[in-house]
Amino acid sequence: MSGRSWPQNLIHAWDSVLLEPGRTSSWLDGAVGLMPGVCSLIRARWQIIHGELNLAERELAEARLRLASIGDALSLSIAQILGAAIRLRRQDAIGARVEFLSVLNAACDADQPWPLAYARSGLADALAIEGDLEGALRYALEALDVLEACDDLAYRPVVHNKLGQYLVSYGLFDEAQSMFEAACQLCQRFPDHVMRVVALANLAICHCRMGDIARAESLLAEFYPLQPERINAYHQANVTLTTSKVLALLGRADEAMQLAAGLDDLIEPLNRQGFEAHKSYLRTLLAFRTGQTQQAKLWLAEAESRLAGASSDLPVTLYELASQLAEVTDGAAAALGYLKRMLAAETAQAERARQARARWLRLERELKAAKLERAVAQHDQGLAADTQRKLADERERLARHIVEVEDLQCQLRLQAVVDPLTGLYNRRYCDDALPRELMAARNDGLPLAVAMIDLDFFKLINDQHGHQAGDAALVFLARFLRERLRGDDVACRVGGEEFCLILRGSDGPQAVARLADILHELLKTRCPPASLLLSYSAGVAAYPADGCRADVLLRCADRALYTAKRAGRQLVIGYSADLELPA
Repeated sequence: MSGRSWPQNLIHAWDSVLLEPGRTSSWLDGAVGLMPGVCSLIRARWQIIHGELNLAERELAEARLRLASIGDALSLSIAQILGAAIRLRRQDAIGARVEFLSVLNAACDADQPWPLAYARSGLADALAIEGDLEGALRYALEALDVLEACDDLAYRPVVHNKLGQYLVSYGLFDEAQSMFEAACQLCQRFPDHVMRVVALANLAICHCRMGDIARAESLLAEFYPLQPERINAYHQANVTLTTSKVLALLGRADEAMQLAAGLDDLIEPLNRQGFEAHKSYLRTLLAFRTGQTQQAKLWLAEAESRLAGASSDLPVTLYELASQLAEVTDGAAAALGYLKRMLAAETAQAERARQARARWLRLERELKAAKLERAVAQHDQGLAADTQRKLADERERLARHIVEVEDLQCQLRLQAVVDPLTGLYNRRYCDDALPRELMAARNDGLPLAVAMIDLDFFKLINDQHGHQAGDAALVFLARFLRERLRGDDVACRVGGEEFCLILRGSDGPQAVARLADILHELLKTRCPPASLLLSYSAGVAAYPADGCRADVLLRCADRALYTAKRAGRQLVIGYSADLELPA
């Protein structure tokens, strides 16, 4: 330590809390080369990480007394950061936000990148507690930008994990996976890094939610069984809960139950509603997997009552489990009710994810533009003030022009593949998407169904009620189908009154049953403005049973549709080789 300046010693000591958690306490007792009060700051941070908030407050008060006479801006900023962190742990998000903003302003004025990054990261936590996830994402990305610029390896995994958890809350699992993988990669140099365990656990549950159970199990082997002494109370609760869920999903119920036995003691002091909801879901899952159906129903009721404080992806998994439980205990009708709630939750989550992805991409684009702006500004420092001002004006104009061009390109791409009347994809998109979906189904080993749908008596609607009523009927049917399809299904309008659906993961009988249910519901719903009762005829062909090429499946589905229309309409018919050929 003696070879470093005291600010370098301070940063080294601060980082060691994360990088060498098993050695920090004893290391601090023998630390030399630090100013009076600095060791107290590091001890306070250690105590905050381990949930010892009262001890941390006393240590921080002592540090502030020792540092007051010195007046060092960096140490005082760190003391304020720690005070805000204590407020965060006590769920005082507003008070924490005020303190972090004060640090942020001071760090910007003094050009201190290190406190700047920590203040932005803390603001992200405060906004996340308040429910402003977009603001949390922005500040966390800005913190990561600062940390990358000053090459801070210790805290970057923390921010990557933080971003991943925010993205999971939005249902953006692909983006979250990238963040957790980045955290794991950064931690490879530091096997004792606290965040490595957290990142691995989060990555495992992420793979489970995306259906890659084998990958989740391989990740589990890297950090399970847990070593609680290496992680603080909050992360221990998070990792224990996550690991228990992964074990349960992998069918290792006995291990999951053993690990989850201590969750109450871990979660209760944290006072986090989201933890309680996930804990109740886990107990429902474990009770159901071990045949304790009545106990599972009790836990299910508790989990449902706590959904308000949970992440947005929990209702889908909870209602899916509830439908399986209801099928065993209460019959098909109750199970169907939960499946409908699951579908509604999936639809809502998909919409939230779509909006969140747009916000995420916008944030990334803005930060990239900001990076470019900073790089150009540094390059132009030697130029005269008048030249710099002109260049700045030109950059701003070009940036606006680029955004306008990008927006226009997005609109043009959208117009090229979307039907303007119904808002569904058009034939061009269908022709491109079906071969792509077939390849994905082949790679994943999953079935895929193609349905051709024809609105019955469309010409009669136009003749009797006018073309406006005909257009209204097409729009109504398009919306009716879209609202009842799964998030990953594809709906296209491929002709006047003809639609094509690509149903991922459904075989022929499943697709026929789904479309028959939708038809049955349609027959009970009137279409405005003429209050018409609509119906459709549909033909279904499935991969791989009926063909492996897009043109073959479309031809088979058309043949089944022809048969349905010849048989009197209002029918959904699956393809078979003995169907009548069109004339």
